[in-house]
Amino acid sequence: MKLKTLIIFFLLATTLVATPVFSASQTYNVEINEAYVFRNILTDESISNNNEGDLFILVRYNLPASSTDLASVDEWCAEIRDNTGCTSTGSIYVDPIFPNTINEGVAFATVYKDGIATSITQQEPLKRIGHGLSGIYVDAGHNITFGNATTEVCIESSTTRPDGTTLITPKTQDCLFPTWVGGVGSQSDQRDRLANLLSGLGSPIKNLESALYMPQFALLSPLGKITPLGSAYTSESLSFMSSIIPSAFQIGAEAVLNSSIVTPTNPDSAFQQELDIASKNLTDNLDKVGGAYLGMSGGAFATIFMAIIGIFLAGALYSATNNGYMSLVGFTLPMTIGLYFRAPTISAMFGLIVIMGAFAIWYMIRKVPQ
Repeated sequence: MKLKTLIIFFLLATTLVATPVFSASQTYNVEINEAYVFRNILTDESISNNNEGDLFILVRYNLPASSTDLASVDEWCAEIRDNTGCTSTGSIYVDPIFPNTINEGVAFATVYKDGIATSITQQEPLKRIGHGLSGIYVDAGHNITFGNATTEVCIESSTTRPDGTTLITPKTQDCLFPTWVGGVGSQSDQRDRLANLLSGLGSPIKNLESALYMPQFALLSPLGKITPLGSAYTSESLSFMSSIIPSAFQIGAEAVLNSSIVTPTNPDSAFQQELDIASKNLTDNLDKVGGAYLGMSGGAFATIFMAIIGIFLAGALYSATNNGYMSLVGFTLPMTIGLYFRAPTISAMFGLIVIMGAFAIWYMIRKVPQ
C-alpha cells in the first residue's frame, strides 16, 4: 500500500513539474525601450515642410515571458500558440522555443499623434513575445508634424483576445516620446540614416543582442553588419528592410527565424516535433557562429565544415581501400548528413551529384577498350 502511494505521489509530482503552469492573475507587463522616427523611407518626395513624406517608426520592446514579480511569473507565455519550453517555476527564466507564434491582436506598437490622451493614429500588431523589434509605417498624406513634441509611441496590450475573451482590463501600456531622425532630406539620405542607426554605436540591434544575453556579434557583426540572425528581427519591423538598405546587412544574410512558424511539420508526430525543434536550434546556432566569427551565413559555414570532414574521410578510405568509389562515398556521406541543417543546400547537393556523375562517366569511358 505504501509503495502504491509513493508511486502515485511520484507521478503527480512529475506531472506538475513537466506541465506549463500559467498563473491565474496575469499582469501582462509591457516595455518600450527605444523608438526612432524616419521619413521618406519608401516615398521619394521633395520635402518642403514637416508634413510631407511617409513615416517609419522603429521600436525596440519587450513583452516579458516571465516577471520578476513571483506572484505572476508567466504573463505572455499563455498568449503564444506554441508554448513549447515556455514554462516557469518561481523565478526561473523562461525561454520559449517559438516566441514568434504570438496570437495576432493581443499586443501592439501604437503611435499617438498628439499624446496618449488622443485617439490612435496608427497601430501594428507585435510579432513575438520577449525582446524584439517592431515597426509602424505611416503612408504619405498623414497629418503628423515631423518633430512634434507631443507625439508618443507605445507598446500596449489589447483588452480582449481574437476569440473575444477578456485579456486584461484596463490594457497595459508603456510609452515614450520618440527620437526624430533627420529632417528635410532625399530618400537615399533617409535610408542612409536608418542604416547608420542600425550599424552604429548604440544601435538598437546591439542593444537587442545585449537584452537577449546573446554572444557578442550574434546580431551585429564586428564590421557593423546585420547578421542572418539579426535580419530575422529587423524583418519583423519592416519585412523588406534588407532590400531598401542592403549595405547594412551581411552578404547573403537571410532571416533564420521565420515569423510564419506556427507548428512543426507533422503536429501528430511527437518524434517529428522533436526533430523540427532540434533542427531549428542547430541552424540558429550555426548562424550565430558563422555570423559572429566568420562573417558568413550558418549554411555556408556548415557546408565548408562538412566538406572538410568529407575530404578527410575520402582520403582515409582511399588510403585504406585504394578504391576511388569508396573515397567518393566517404566524401558524399557527410554532405548528405549536412542536408539536415542546410549544409549544403539541396540545390548545391544536386550540383555536386551532377559533377560526380560527369566524372564517373569520364572514368568509365576511359576504361572502355579502344
